[in-house]
Amino acid sequence: MRRVATEILNYAGRIARKWILLLFLALDGIALLTQALIPQLKLPAWSYALVFIVGLFLAAYQVHNDLLAQLPSKPVEPPAYELLPSSFEVAFSPDVSSVAVWLYAINFQSRELILDTIAVTTLQLSAGPSLDDIPHSATVRIPPRAFREIRCHRPIHNGEVRALRRMEQKNPTNATIRVTARAVSGRRTLHYEPPGRTLNGWFSGTPPNLTDAPVAA
Repeated sequence: MRRVATEILNYAGRIARKWILLLFLALDGIALLTQALIPQLKLPAWSYALVFIVGLFLAAYQVHNDLLAQLPSKPVEPPAYELLPSSFEVAFSPDVSSVAVWLYAINFQSRELILDTIAVTTLQLSAGPSLDDIPHSATVRIPPRAFREIRCHRPIHNGEVRALRRMEQKNPTNATIRVTARAVSGRRTLHYEPPGRTLNGWFSGTPPNLTDAPVAA
């Protein structure tokens, strides 16, 4: 009982400190003062009570919103799985140049996760071209609460090699990556497409002369 009384007093104290209640009390006071100075301007008694009740209601509403804002927010449910970028490599070769991206696939669930579609949709090199649509062709099975390293890989076509030759190739280099995936967990199909993230990588080899060396078309 004492606790309830304390909470009521605390709530009433919060209401009394609200400026909106003080404003409506001031309006009542001004009306009373005006009536004392000018008796002809007589207001009915219920109008003073109405002004006070409106101010009290608005102040209580403000206190209610303040208390709701102080409540802890609902915890964010963790994702079922995540793909974290590890590194990448742009490998130049006299035969076929290629790009590879390594990802960590993490299963946060208590059941097996089957990744049937994984692809790097964009690998935007800093001060360089964008290498898009780098797939991982195989299905990946991840045990409960475990992770696997995944390698997405494809050849680099002629237009990309020309663009890469024009940029400064320094190691390590930086890029922004976007990935997409689809997984199956039990009866659920889980799609994954997070915001872009950054990762470091490197160049290896020397860009081939397209007139001298074959490159994937």
